[in-house]
Amino acid sequence: MELEEAKVIAGKVVKRLRPYCEKIVVAGSIRRQKPMVRAIDLVVIPRDRFNLEEALMEMGTYKMAGLKIVRIEMASISLDIYFATEETFATLLIKDHYHAILEFEHFLNHPSPLFLPI
Repeated sequence: MELEEAKVIAGKVVKRLRPYCEKIVVAGSIRRQKPMVRAIDLVVIPRDRFNLEEALMEMGTYKMAGLKIVRIEMASISLDIYFATEETFATLLIKDHYHAILEFEHFLNHPSPLFLPI
C-alpha cells in the first residue's frame, strides 16, 4: 500500500483507539516515511486493555494475539499493535529507529545501480 493511503488508515485507527490508550504512536514504515507500507505499526500504552481489544476486534480478524503484540488483518492492510509500559515505550520506538538504521546500512553496503557514483 502506498504511504499516503496507509497514513490515512493509520490516522483513523489511532483516532478509534486513542480513548483506550495512555499513549499511542504510529511507528514502522509510516514513521520512517517508506513509500510502500506492508503493515501499520502502532506502539501503545493501554489505559483500558479490555475495550482496546474490543475495538481492535471490530477492525478485522485477529491473526496473532499475545501480551506484547497483536496482529489484526484489516480489509486492506495488517495492523500490528505493540503493547508497552511507560518503562518500555521509548525502547520500542528506539528499536523501530534501529530498524531504519539497519535498512540504511544495507543500502550503503548494497547500493542500487541507479545510485552508483560516477
